[in-house]
Amino acid sequence: MKAKGINFEARVINDWNYLRKIKSKDISEHLCDIAFNKNIESIKYIPNRYKRKYSKDVIKNNWLLYNYCDTQDFTLEDWVEVIPYINITFSNLNKSEQKIFEKIASDLINNFEDNTISSFLEKQFESEMIDKFYKDGYFIITKRLSTIYKMIKYKFSNFDDFYSFLDGDLTNSDIYEYNFDGIDLKKYNLDNVAINSTVLIKNGLYDDTFYNEAIKPLLSQSNELVKVENTNIPMLHENDVLPYQSGDFMRRISIYYISDIHIDNKIASKFKDHATEKEIEYYVKTIVDKMIDSMPSEVVGKFILIAGDVSSSFKISKIFYQKLVERNRISSKKIICVLGNHELWNLDRASDNNVDSIVKLYKKMFDELGITFLQNELLVIGDDFQIITESEIESMTEDALKKKTFESQLTIFGGIGFSGYNPDFNASKLIYFDAVPTLEEDKKLTNKFNSLYTKLKDCLSNRKIIILTHHPKQDWSTDNYNSNWIYINGHTHKNVYEKNSDKQLYADNQVGYFNEDVRLKRIDYSLKCNIFNDYEDGIHLISLEQYLLFYRKMGYSISCKLQGEFYLLKKNDILMFIYKNDNGNLYIMNGGRQNRLNYKNIEYYFNNMDNYSIIIKEGTKSYYEYINQLSDYIKSIGGSGNIHGTIVDIDFYNHVYVNIYDGKITPYWAASMDYKIVYSSFQELLSNHCPKMLENMNSNKNELVVMKNELIPSGGEFYEDTKIYRESRIMKKIQYLIDDNIIRVWNDNLLEEKEIKLLIEN
Repeated sequence: MKAKGINFEARVINDWNYLRKIKSKDISEHLCDIAFNKNIESIKYIPNRYKRKYSKDVIKNNWLLYNYCDTQDFTLEDWVEVIPYINITFSNLNKSEQKIFEKIASDLINNFEDNTISSFLEKQFESEMIDKFYKDGYFIITKRLSTIYKMIKYKFSNFDDFYSFLDGDLTNSDIYEYNFDGIDLKKYNLDNVAINSTVLIKNGLYDDTFYNEAIKPLLSQSNELVKVENTNIPMLHENDVLPYQSGDFMRRISIYYISDIHIDNKIASKFKDHATEKEIEYYVKTIVDKMIDSMPSEVVGKFILIAGDVSSSFKISKIFYQKLVERNRISSKKIICVLGNHELWNLDRASDNNVDSIVKLYKKMFDELGITFLQNELLVIGDDFQIITESEIESMTEDALKKKTFESQLTIFGGIGFSGYNPDFNASKLIYFDAVPTLEEDKKLTNKFNSLYTKLKDCLSNRKIIILTHHPKQDWSTDNYNSNWIYINGHTHKNVYEKNSDKQLYADNQVGYFNEDVRLKRIDYSLKCNIFNDYEDGIHLISLEQYLLFYRKMGYSISCKLQGEFYLLKKNDILMFIYKNDNGNLYIMNGGRQNRLNYKNIEYYFNNMDNYSIIIKEGTKSYYEYINQLSDYIKSIGGSGNIHGTIVDIDFYNHVYVNIYDGKITPYWAASMDYKIVYSSFQELLSNHCPKMLENMNSNKNELVVMKNELIPSGGEFYEDTKIYRESRIMKKIQYLIDDNIIRVWNDNLLEEKEIKLLIEN
């Protein structure tokens, strides 16, 4: 109980808080017992190797200390014992307390699928019914805890328990796979319940009305057009390889896309003799579930783009989009669609069979569902959603279009596109049936789309725009690709992905007629909008309002109330903002703060800013290559990977600091800037706080970035120093230049020395 002459036992008996001052290796279980018996808050300083012993008592007495506990080996029985002591109303907690309880809820959901746990959580949060279904021998009910967007499950092994839990309400249940042997279906209300039509036929309850109206027309589709296809296997590109990251949603979103689902062909193949409407809905729902389940559960910042050919039947298309809106977790207006040539087949003759009538029919449906639909239209997303119609694009001047899209963070031009420039596969081959009966009409529609596209290209070529069409660009345009724009299309059933300096083409998720592996693919899209993009190189006097708007559109929150002149310096896409006060002194703007400059000559800074940026970028190149490699690896094992200054986030509490002088790393857990626990290795940190990531790390085929010896080599040691944050703030300023081409720190000495000496050298 002594080390270096210090009687630890006596010190801890006198003051339990003294435990925090003892090195981890010198703390015995006996010392922990003493401290814990005096105050359960001592769990904060008890080494990880002993925490399990005390954790149950801590949670029973003060669950707010949960983050300091070790519950990874808790059994269901342990939790059943503990949860009666967590008797709270979530809405009455403050934000800090809510975060802790959200962590408890998340851990319970991730580790246990048990009715007792689900019932406990449902009492704490508002919930909504999501699914009622039968799968793999169990009746399952899923509900969403709407406050925290987490799903809970109830499982039952027999129908009576399932029925009783629902109080007899089977509405919208999907029990298609249950055979109902020995059960008299006539006893139950089966309205809006998905049951296998074979079961209904056996019980004398089958109605063939829907099948005759909606499915039989699909069986007679032209065999000449629906050929056995040789669809390429969708390849993985860089966005597909890395896990979804939710931490940077203010500046980046994920665009998910798909085309050529052809659900009607799949239905016609699967249901050759009979099916109910609910049965078809159930099948369509399974397709939709595969789509939605292919993207992560986080909802912030997602868009889904559908490039046509969902179905040749309006009724089936409507079922698909209804199920998509019901199942999807994002706003329906973030589902953005165009039609394909198969939508124009209109096999069930839901409208007059011409393009205008079919477009109106689908537009009405999409409006009712809240889905964004584009046909020769430009979607502009800034503070809200605006659609510039075909006639408005035609009538607007180029300056008006530039002004309209000035603050747009996401701009999409969409439509079918048509195939008038394709000499081999166009309307003459009946690809639209009688909706577009001739090549002449095809060319007319193609020219209309191309003229709109050309006008946008002439005036908005330097903006970021997504071109969403069914037909590939070569079908409707002979121009080169715009390297600033992203092109998404379908139609060919030949998956193509190209991303280089000349072209960004994502036509690599065309599902095809017979493929039932319906998954979304992803583009990581920057929301940053540079409102000075159209400005020429030079020195420009701007207003404070323009300065603040620039940062807001770049996704950063700053405040500034300075009175004086603001100048934008722009040179070779490098930006720098200078403030001039009434005395003529110059200051470089660092977000909402200003730093005094040595010279009063703005031209000096304009003339040197390109060389200055090169010096910084070259001087920090190896450091950022290294920290980005580390970030990518953390992403590959399921972590955040968000970089801010010298720190890479693993998750909310766990981080890695990378020293700017020697590249040594410090893995640490932090409850605050002052309270940190440092670990001897990356693996040790994961073992204590992120075991699932450690599992991913051990199974990861990619090799870990070679990490140099840690800055602080003692495992699990309390560490108060805040030096890492000071250094991180310095590098954060430089990071703006690396990420956004904005100079926010100026040192005249760098121009003389022409190098940065304090960063990592290979």
